[in-house]
Amino acid sequence: MSATEPESPLLTSLGQLIDGRHSVRRFLPQKISSEILEKSLALAQLTASNNNLQPWRAIILTGTPLEILKKALADAWREGWPNIPDTPHDYMHHKENFGAELYGKLLDIGRDDHEKRQAALAENFQFYGAQAAAIVYMDNRLSKYDLISSGFWMQNFTLALRAQGVEACYMASVAGYPELLQRELGLEGDVNFLSAIAIGYEDLSYVGNSLRMRRDPWTNNVEIR
Repeated sequence: MSATEPESPLLTSLGQLIDGRHSVRRFLPQKISSEILEKSLALAQLTASNNNLQPWRAIILTGTPLEILKKALADAWREGWPNIPDTPHDYMHHKENFGAELYGKLLDIGRDDHEKRQAALAENFQFYGAQAAAIVYMDNRLSKYDLISSGFWMQNFTLALRAQGVEACYMASVAGYPELLQRELGLEGDVNFLSAIAIGYEDLSYVGNSLRMRRDPWTNNVEIR
């Protein structure tokens, strides 16, 4: 784009959606209309995939089914940590920076305050009070073939929600209890659980929701040759 060429309104709108997106960790007790969910799902269904296999699958939970899953997850959390791979050493600085910003600065939870840290982590398994949650999974036979399009679907779905005033939080922690999810959701076969997504209206009064993590320059991650 030249210096005199005006910026596309579409690019401006997309930039605002992406730039303003952030993980919300406390939601208002306000239900989301089925119309908003269905519009967002219809847009996300347009996601590209390898050979148009459309491998993403999701179960949206609200009301009683969501409360039942919350209880099962809370019980599992009390029994032990979710099965999530360790973060490689050379990426740990990102994770540590995140913890320092959220728990240290905003929530004022010290590194050695294990009780408060455990309580904060437990909120993961209550979906931060969200009135809806998605459990995203796929046929594990397709995981090596086209895992990435399921990630595209998640991004498109949450951006479509955001365009209608509904926020979200991706939650790898919930996917760390795959046997529980398979049992509670009544799924059969070889299933790969990718993530949960907490969905709802942001509680702007919660200080933790003010967190905005800075990204590295794109040149740290991408070369143009």
